[in-house]
Amino acid sequence: FELVLNVNPTYVILSVVEICNGATYTWHGNNYTTTGIYYDSLLTTAGCDSVFELNLTVNPVYSINESASICDGETYNWHGSNYTTAGTYYDSLQSISGCDSIFELTLNINPVYTIPESATICDGDTYSWLGNNYTIAGVYYDSLLTSAGCDSIFELVLNVNPTYVILSVVEICNGATYTWHGNNYTTTGTYYDSLLTTVGCDSVFELNLTVNSVYSINDTISICSGDSILLGGAYRHFAGVYYDTLISIAGCDSIIITTLTVNSLPVNADAGADQKLSYIFETHLDAIPPTVGVGQWSVVSGTGIISNSYDPNSLVENLSLGPNIFRWTVTNGVCPPVFDETVLFVNNLIIPTGFSPNGDLQNDYFIIDGLTDYSVLAFKVYNKWGIQVFRTENYANNWDGKDNNGKDLPEDYYYYIIKSGNEILYNGYVLIKR
Repeated sequence: FELVLNVNPTYVILSVVEICNGATYTWHGNNYTTTGIYYDSLLTTAGCDSVFELNLTVNPVYSINESASICDGETYNWHGSNYTTAGTYYDSLQSISGCDSIFELTLNINPVYTIPESATICDGDTYSWLGNNYTIAGVYYDSLLTSAGCDSIFELVLNVNPTYVILSVVEICNGATYTWHGNNYTTTGTYYDSLLTTVGCDSVFELNLTVNSVYSINDTISICSGDSILLGGAYRHFAGVYYDTLISIAGCDSIIITTLTVNSLPVNADAGADQKLSYIFETHLDAIPPTVGVGQWSVVSGTGIISNSYDPNSLVENLSLGPNIFRWTVTNGVCPPVFDETVLFVNNLIIPTGFSPNGDLQNDYFIIDGLTDYSVLAFKVYNKWGIQVFRTENYANNWDGKDNNGKDLPEDYYYYIIKSGNEILYNGYVLIKR
């Protein structure tokens, strides 16, 4: 017997499948949703089983939940997109197994509060707000964080109402009263009062008050007898006290009290007689004292130092050679003066060029005309050889041609010097001819 044995194959057919969680896999008429190994068999045409194996893997699908909070007005960037309003937002990504990963965003928008405030103050006041002081009208801002970390905006609208200063400048006269805001004022000063405006702020009233003086002016005026002067609106001729009223530049009365004196006219002036002086440089003036008024000396020409210019008989010194003219002027108040003049003529010394001391009583002495007892002069005589032959410290016109020893000097020319102190007044030659 011959056996021909044929062995038909039995097939094992493997299927490896992955699905995502939540998906259904249909295999050989059955639905599968969970991970596992599943089998099925079929007869081949040769009547042998063919085994089918399903290796099913169910991959997870991820759901990722997120939440975020932002402040109103901000933007939240999530998965490449910007969000500004509250809500739930989704996005998906594929995992390495090809299944979706679902991202969920819950976005919360926290409010940002704007808190407006307004305030009104008076000019000069200070408004304190959130730790700061404000004095000028305007809109100011500040911010604080809420418990959610968002700003709360505080807005202050500050109004500053004016405070008015109303100045009054007033002048009154001394003795007058000025009534202002219900009070009476009589002295110079600055005064204040205040009233509330309709918005509750002070209006400051300032009074600058000046009290101008009312002057009482005492004056003394003199006129001359026969003259007149306008006082108190009339011409006055007689002595007395007169009153007049004038308005000052400030509009106040000025009382002028004038004492009027009427002076008599000086009658005359008499300076006394002229005087001739022989080399004397001082003398006494000799005016007649006036019956009305006061007399006074003055130098018109020449020289002279007057000891007392109001003394009619004053001593006058330092006269000059020749005429010295002095004026005696008599005045009485505002009346025209009268005057008289006197001449004090000082003669120079006349020195002879020779004399004849021969005892005939004619020209026996060297006589210097003008020399008096008031003239203290030194006198020195020298011969032609320069030898001093005669000297005296107080010459009295008594040189008779003799030397200091009383001997007659021979006829000749002699040189003389006349000195006053250390000053040489005169020098020259004199001839002795017997």
